[in-house]
Amino acid sequence: MYEPFYGFTEKPFKLTPDPAFLFLSAGHEDAWAHLKYAISQNEGFMVITGEVGTGKTTLCRSFLEQLDDTTHVAYIFNPKMDAQQLLQAVNDELGLTSTSSDTVKTLMDRLNTFLLERKVANESVLLLVDEAQNLSVDVLEQLRLLSNLETAKDKLLLIILVGQPELNSILETHELRQLTQRISLYCRLSPLNLHETSAYIASRCSVAAKKSVMPFTGKAVRMIHQFSGGVPRLINVACDRALLIGFNQEEPRITKKIVKKALREVSEITASKAAPPTPQSRRLWKVTGMAVAVLLVTILGWLQWPLVKAAFKPSQAPSQIPSQVIVTPPPSVGTEQSQDVSWMAEPKDADLATLLGLPTHHLVRDDALLALLEAWKVLPQTLPQGGVDAHLDERYFQLAGIVHDLKLLPLQGPLETLIRLNHPGILVFQDTRNNRKAYLTCISIDPEAGTVVLANGSEQYNIDLEQVSTFWSGTAYIYWQDHLDINETVNRFTPSKTVLALQMGVNAVGLEKLPLTGEYDVATREAVRSLQWRFRLPVDGIAGPETQMLLNQLYSKGRSPRLYALFTSSVLLERMQIKRVP
Repeated sequence: MYEPFYGFTEKPFKLTPDPAFLFLSAGHEDAWAHLKYAISQNEGFMVITGEVGTGKTTLCRSFLEQLDDTTHVAYIFNPKMDAQQLLQAVNDELGLTSTSSDTVKTLMDRLNTFLLERKVANESVLLLVDEAQNLSVDVLEQLRLLSNLETAKDKLLLIILVGQPELNSILETHELRQLTQRISLYCRLSPLNLHETSAYIASRCSVAAKKSVMPFTGKAVRMIHQFSGGVPRLINVACDRALLIGFNQEEPRITKKIVKKALREVSEITASKAAPPTPQSRRLWKVTGMAVAVLLVTILGWLQWPLVKAAFKPSQAPSQIPSQVIVTPPPSVGTEQSQDVSWMAEPKDADLATLLGLPTHHLVRDDALLALLEAWKVLPQTLPQGGVDAHLDERYFQLAGIVHDLKLLPLQGPLETLIRLNHPGILVFQDTRNNRKAYLTCISIDPEAGTVVLANGSEQYNIDLEQVSTFWSGTAYIYWQDHLDINETVNRFTPSKTVLALQMGVNAVGLEKLPLTGEYDVATREAVRSLQWRFRLPVDGIAGPETQMLLNQLYSKGRSPRLYALFTSSVLLERMQIKRVP
C-alpha cells in the first residue's frame, strides 16, 4: 500500500527471511566467516545461536544460496521428529530413496554410501538443522552418531545446529557431553546496536527502493532501537507500522512522533480485536478514574508528603576525587521527601511468603506495572497485550515504557544494586507453590525500620527487607527518564554533542562547573567518578545507564520518584553491610 509513496518496489520490512535483504552486522559477519571456515575445513560440528528474530534463518538461507554444486545440502527446518524420522528427512533432502519401513541401520548405511561417493568425487555434504533447540536428546544423540561417519582422515558430513540460546543449555547437560566435545565452532548472533540498527533500516529501504533511501529520522531510529532492543524482527514490525502511518498522514519523513504512534498501535492490535471488556481493561479504567480523582485532590492541597531526612557522610573520599565536589540537588528541590503513592490503599503489614502463596490471579504483571506507573505519576495508557514477544517480561516492560516516555533498565543483581539506584522498580519473585512468576513493585524503603513497601495494583504491603532479599529472584525492571537527552553511554569515544549534554547536566545539578568543550576530558571524567562514588556505583569514569539515571534524577528537580530520601543511602547500605566503593 505505502510502497509507491516512499519509492519502494516491494515492502522493505517483511517478516519472511528473504536473503535479498540480508544485512551483515559485525556479529553476522563473524557468523558468516565461521560458516565459510566450517565448509572449507570440513569441520564436524558447528553451533549458531541467537535470540528470537536476530536473523539466524535469513543468514543461513543466504549462505546456502551462495554454495556451488559441489556442496550437497540437507536443510531441516522442522526438527520436531524422532531419530528415524530425522534420518528419513536427511536422506530425502539429499535425494536418497527411503520408505517408512526402513530401519535406522538401513537409513544410516544408505547415507554412509552416499557420503563416501561424494568424498570420492571431491564433493562435500552439509546438514543444517534450524530451530535446533526443539531437538530431543535422542535425536541429538543420533546426530552425534552421524558425525561418526568419517574416513581415516576426514569427516564425511558437516553438521550445523542453529537455534535459540536454550540450545546451549541443552548441549551442556551431562547426557550430551560426548556431543558437546565434538563441537569445534560456536557462534552467537547478538542484537544490533544503535548504529547498526540505523544501517539495517537504511539497507532494507535501499534494497526495496533499488536506490539509496532513508525516510526515518535519527530520533525515530533511536525510538525503534529502544523498542526492539536491536532485534531485526522487532525492527521490521515497528518500521512497517510506522511507514503505514506515515503514508496515511502523507508524511514523507518518518519522525519520532509517527514511530511512537506506531508502537502504541502494535501494543493495541490484540486488544482491539476483543469485543467484551477484559479484566485488564476494567482495571485500566478504574485506575485512570482514581488517578484523575487524585489529581483533583492534589490541586486542592489535601495531601501532605512525609518528610524523611538523613545525612550522607562518606567515610573517606578517594584521593583522586576533589574533596570540594559535592552532589547537591537543584535549589528547587528543597528538602527531600519520600515518594508516596497517592491513590493506593495505606500499606499494611504482610508476610511475603504468605503473599507469594496467594491464588494465581494475584500479583500479576499488569497490576505491578500500574503501580509503577502511578509511582511516576503517569496516567496509564493501554497496557501491552499480545503483540510481539509479550510473553517475555523485558519486551513487555520495554514496550510499556516507550508508550509512557520512560526508559527501561533491566536489572540482574543483589538488592543492594536496586537500593543504590534509588528508583522504584518491579521485582520478580518465583511462586514455587503455584509454579509461576509473581510481580511486586518496590515503592519505597524505610532505612530506619528496615522495611520495604511493595505494591501490586492498588494494594500496598509493608515487608521486612530481609524477607525481600531472601525471596527475590534477582530480576527487576526499573524505569527512568532521560531529561538530558544523552541516549547512549558516554566515554572518550562518544560524539561531542552527547558529551556536551552530559557536561551541561553535571553543571546544572551543581556537581561541578565544567567547561562546555564537548570533549570527554579529565575534568568531565573526574566529575562522573565523583558522582559514581557518592552514590556507591562502580567508579569507572564512564557515564553508563546507571550513572545517567542518578544524574537525571538530580536534574529532574523532584519529578523522578525515589525509594528513599536522597541522602539516606549511606544509612541504608551500612545497615545491609555493603562495602563502600574504594
